[in-house]
Formats: sequence, structure tokens, C-alpha cells
Amino acid sequence: MAFALPAFTAGMALSLSLIMAIGPQNAHVLRMGLRRQHLWLTVLTCALADIVLISLGVLGLAQLGGLSDKLLGALIGAGALFLSV
Repeated sequence: MAFALPAFTAGMALSLSLIMAIGPQNAHVLRMGLRRQHLWLTVLTCALADIVLISLGVLGLAQLGGLSDKLLGALIGAGALFLSV
């Protein structure tokens, strides 16, 4: 398994920009911060989980480079359809 640095950095930058939205995880961190309960443990756990999950997703998608053009086009189309819905 070769490590594709350009795909990794592009995916990581996109993921980091998307994580800025307030979702359930960020709402939980904000709630714990306002209550001042286990704040640093919560932040550390969430950050480590994000790093692991984003890295696995980016590395998994980087492996799709060796697919046929038809299958890659179908995946891109499915992804665009999903994002537009």
C-alpha cells in the first residue's frame, strides 16, 4: 500500500474545513466546555477520533486511483449526486 501524499493532504484540508460546522460532536464539546466538566478529556477524545477516522477515509479513497475509468466516473457521479441531495 503506497502512501499518496497529494491525495492525503487534499482530503485532510477538505475534512478540516468541513469539521468547522457545528455538528453533534462539536455541540457536545461546547456543552462540556460550558459546564466545565471533563473538557480536556472530551477534546482529546474527539480530536483523536477525528484524526483516525479522517486519515482512514482519505487513505482509503487514495487507493481508488487504480480503478477503471468507468468505475471511477460512476463513483464520482454518485458522490456528486449525494452531495447535491
